[in-house]
This record gives sequence, structure tokens and C-alpha cells, in this order.
Amino acid sequence: MKRFISKICLAFCFCVVFYLVFLLLWGKFASKHLQKNIWPYESEALAVKLAELQNYRDVDILFLGSSHCSDGFDPRLFRAAGYENVFNLGTASQTPVNTEVLLQEYLGSLNPKLVIYEVFPSTFCNDGIESSVKFLVNSVFGDKTFEIARQRHNMLIYNSLLYHFLHNMILGQPDVIPLARKGVKYIEGGYFESENVAKKEYAFKTQSWRFRSEQKAAFERIIEMLQSRDINYILVQSPISEVMYDSYKNNAEVDSYFSNYGWYVNFNGKVELDDQRHFFDAHHLNKYGVLLFNEKLIEMLLAAN
Repeated sequence: MKRFISKICLAFCFCVVFYLVFLLLWGKFASKHLQKNIWPYESEALAVKLAELQNYRDVDILFLGSSHCSDGFDPRLFRAAGYENVFNLGTASQTPVNTEVLLQEYLGSLNPKLVIYEVFPSTFCNDGIESSVKFLVNSVFGDKTFEIARQRHNMLIYNSLLYHFLHNMILGQPDVIPLARKGVKYIEGGYFESENVAKKEYAFKTQSWRFRSEQKAAFERIIEMLQSRDINYILVQSPISEVMYDSYKNNAEVDSYFSNYGWYVNFNGKVELDDQRHFFDAHHLNKYGVLLFNEKLIEMLLAAN
């Protein structure tokens, strides 16, 4: 019996060591399209944004949301309009579940007078795992990293954190996605300015937004959090290309949902934009589109004061 237990223990130890070695080699050398269950990269862009964030307190405007936010609100335009202290906390694929945790971490220190929350419907249809992995690997939440990882309870998260630990401990410097992207420049205040333009015409089949219950629940808790602190907020849907927007058959249903939670503005159809000249893909504005969109939003803000 003792021999049997010893063999089981040895087999278990072998499997653990084999898994760790395999995970490290797979993350380091396998091609990106094969790495379905691991995210091995830190993001220089996220690191730069979070480092800058530490310098901001008591902001006039805090922008929240996905890449539609980080690529869609230019702090310079809002400063020129009189909002001197603004920060764009938008991050790629940020879902309401992610936004809620970010606010729990940073809302107290940022203490915004106004929150502009970009509510791209796609983020409500997403499970949020991808952005959670990127936040956790980049240590966005500091000492709370492992607690949040346990709450999400996903193998992609566990593998990525384990790989990140092994890589740093054994190989030293982590694999980093560089800040620079072709035609994209980081602007102080959390904004990524793109000069790129869409290179093709897009086409989409008829489709619908299908919100996930956990994202709706997180969104509703975010609204309660802002209201409990007497923080003014605006829910904004930034423009996407006309061809993509028109492919969704339940836009009115989405508008009705968001309108139940405060001042909500859907800017699709409210700003005169060209699908090629003002976007760099089917749903991200370039700097020329951002200028027109932000000017319209600032006009609304100033008129409301």
C-alpha cells in the first residue's frame, strides 16, 4: 500500500513538473494562433496608462469603457473646452464586469465630478475573460490579483498568471506588447490617437445584440455605485460605421435598456461621419472622426450647464 501511495505521489509530482515546463515552453515558443488557453504578454500601453493614472486626483471628467473609449475621447479637446483635469480609463475589451472592478480600485482616488461611460453594446455580450486576463497579467489590481482571479475561475486566467510568474522567475523580463502601433500615438490623459483610415468597405449579415446577465448585473451595480456617491454620469454610445450599426436589428431595444439608467445618448446618426474617412475599421473612430464626435458631445455638455 505504501509503495502504491508513493507511486501515486511520484506520478503527481511528475505531472505537475511536466505541466509547468510545458506551459513555459508553450507560452514562449508556440505561435499566437495556437495559444488558445494562455495570454503570455504584458502590455506596455496599459502599463503607461496605469502609471500616469497615479498622478490624477479629483478629476473633472473620468471616461470609462472599452477601446471605443480609449480610442474615442481626446482629453485635449475637453481641456480646451474648460474641463482641465480629465482622464480616459478606457481599455481594450473592457466589459461592465471589468469596469466595476476598476471603479472599486480607483474611483475613490479619482473622485470625478462627471463620469462619461461609453456603453458599447458588444461589451455586454462578452464574457469579459479576455480583458480580465490582460488586467490580471499586468497587475492592474495589485494585491487583489489572485482574489479576482479566483472569483473569475477560468483556466485561461490561471494559465496566464502561472506562465507570467514562471517566465519572470526563470527567464527574467516578461514578453511585452510594445506601446507603439503603426499610425497610433499615445496622448497624455489615456487617449490613443489613430491616423489610420479604413482600407476597405465592410459588409455584415443581419444580427442582434444579446446581453449577458452577468454583464447587465455588473452594469446596474456600477450605476448604483455612482449614484451612492452622488457622481454625475452620462451613458454614451459612440458612433460605429453606418453599415455595421444598421446590421443590428434590435438597436431600439438597446437604447431603451440604457435609457432606463439615466442620461443616455446614442451618437449613431447624430454626427455626420463617413465609414472610410472617419474610421480605422468597422467600429473604431480615427482622430478625424473623434474630433467630430467629441465636438458634438462637448456642445451637449456645455448646453446642459
